[in-house]
Amino acid sequence: MTKLAAAQVPAGPINALDRSLDGPQVRHRDMVVELTDRDGDSIKAAGTPVKFAGRSSCEHAYPHRLGADTADILRELLGMPKDEGARLAKEGVVVALG
Repeated sequence: MTKLAAAQVPAGPINALDRSLDGPQVRHRDMVVELTDRDGDSIKAAGTPVKFAGRSSCEHAYPHRLGADTADILRELLGMPKDEGARLAKEGVVVALG
């Protein structure tokens, strides 16, 4: 990079993903957030790139577990009775109801 700068060649470093996600601008803009679920498990996820004045950029939620919303979807969106959803889960048609 020093030699390129001395020769007035526009250039910049190519960062691997781990180095890119740990950069000062990425941290400052909250572009990588750590999410924790109710059991204490945590993951790192991409933060929201769009920022609004007066709104926290830390309003993120841990993703729902597989099947966590199945009962609500079957009941509210499809009008299916609760016992029918339970039967489908027991037969393996849908993921176990959360």
